[in-house]
Amino acid sequence: MKKSRFFPISFLNYFIFLGKEVFPEKMLPMVSSSKMPDCILAFTFGRNSVRADKLYRVAYLFRTTYSGSSKKTVRRILNTNNFDPGKSNISLAQDVISLVEIYHIPAIVQWEIVIAMGKWYLENTDKVIPIWPDLGRKSQNTMEVLWQLEKLKLLPSKFKMPIVVSQKYHMTRAFLLVKKFLGYIPVVAQYNTGVFDPGSVQWWTRSKLAWYCKEFLVRIHHVIKGWV
Repeated sequence: MKKSRFFPISFLNYFIFLGKEVFPEKMLPMVSSSKMPDCILAFTFGRNSVRADKLYRVAYLFRTTYSGSSKKTVRRILNTNNFDPGKSNISLAQDVISLVEIYHIPAIVQWEIVIAMGKWYLENTDKVIPIWPDLGRKSQNTMEVLWQLEKLKLLPSKFKMPIVVSQKYHMTRAFLLVKKFLGYIPVVAQYNTGVFDPGSVQWWTRSKLAWYCKEFLVRIHHVIKGWV
């Protein structure tokens, strides 16, 4: 696929006005038929149960106990009622469901959002590709999720043009990481409501102020790493 021209974000915009960026249309193309999206790519935002140091153990245990079947695993997690994906992921789940039903393309979704989909996922497993954490990992940042998709030969091997879905204040970084990973500009969904969750086990996703405190440092880290 021919690479699109990249319009860089100004330093002030990227590092000061976190979550309030105003982008040129050419930099953040909105969903349109001309962009021909072939999948939806959704990133999680916090969770209300299971700390990061125990997250992969819980997910892996469910996966191995139920023979690797995502449907069986999700049904078991929902039935035991011992995992709360949190308000932010519930909001993101609704965004993903709407896009799947509008564009009739599959969704690649981190597992917390899959749990938040609840019964809808159980009835539409053919439309969702859950991404579960690898054994031995405490948690995954956005770039590590992309590396996992590459390892699984999902992106960019099988799918080429994702509709990126993320929490409003995460979208700038998510977009730039996906753009760098693919080498061209992806399609970007309309922002959701930008829900923060005071009950999240990830302190930086509990409020806008907490997010600003960590996000500023994270963005500097990603620039140094050359990820954006």
